[in-house]
Amino acid sequence: MLPPGQFEEEKLRVLNISSIPEIDADDYTLKIGGCVSNELEFSYGDLLEMRQVEAEVSAHCVEGWSVTGLEWEGVPAEEIISLSRPAEAKFVLLKCLDGYTTCVPLNYFQHGIFALRLNGQTIPPEHGYPVRAVIPDLYFWKSAKWVEEVEFLEEYVDGYWESRGYHSVGDAWLEQRRK
Repeated sequence: MLPPGQFEEEKLRVLNISSIPEIDADDYTLKIGGCVSNELEFSYGDLLEMRQVEAEVSAHCVEGWSVTGLEWEGVPAEEIISLSRPAEAKFVLLKCLDGYTTCVPLNYFQHGIFALRLNGQTIPPEHGYPVRAVIPDLYFWKSAKWVEEVEFLEEYVDGYWESRGYHSVGDAWLEQRRK
């Protein structure tokens, strides 16, 4: 089943705000900070050794297309939340290696994963290698590619597309496309 106003595509399109960053997994670090009790840093190797989950999460683009049957594997966001212990956080700002940002309500983020694999393979660079946040039920601009920092926030701030008029939440099932 697709959210209202969506049509099915066979494969993910490649949409970016800039060129695909060249990333050496040996130099990659995921930083966790903001209003947390424990600031954390994880290497790509650390993430591979953490508890992994599999989740089928469809991609729903704000432009109206959806790709279903995508199998993601990675570290559950609830694991990062548990380890970092955010205090008064209500939002999560995802910051990416290409300068992209998006702000996700914590109640959606907690059901997401930091995906390391897509359909049984390492995520291709054009789809977010080494780490992509995958947030169920939200339009896919919230499932940020090339995540390098997670900042827990008490208050909402606009990310890249939100500052250009996209909805602050972006729930595909509620058709929250624009502000």
